[in-house]
Amino acid sequence: MDCSSPKAYEMAEVIKQLAENKGLQLNKDLIELMTERVGEHIEAAQHELDKLQLYFMDKEPTLEEAKEIISIHAEANTFNLIDYLVEFKIGEAVQLIKELKKQMKNRLDY
Repeated sequence: MDCSSPKAYEMAEVIKQLAENKGLQLNKDLIELMTERVGEHIEAAQHELDKLQLYFMDKEPTLEEAKEIISIHAEANTFNLIDYLVEFKIGEAVQLIKELKKQMKNRLDY
């Protein structure tokens, strides 16, 4: 997701502020990842930031590790999937479908 749209930019700013309030310093790529995965859901963003805070404690979060921790929220990613398909970003669409499928499998395993 590109944070160039007004709503995405606003959410990125909210995520940045929430992260700072929790003592997390997230770089641009991490904020973009969070924005992409939680959409406009502030409660989901807070939950994911709590997970990052617990996991990373006193060290700086890395993008690769954060990708494994931050959940993909289905509502937000339905729109991302449509965007990818409309823009012919087939690789990104397939990756998102795989992530959503993996997440659904993990839910069913409980």
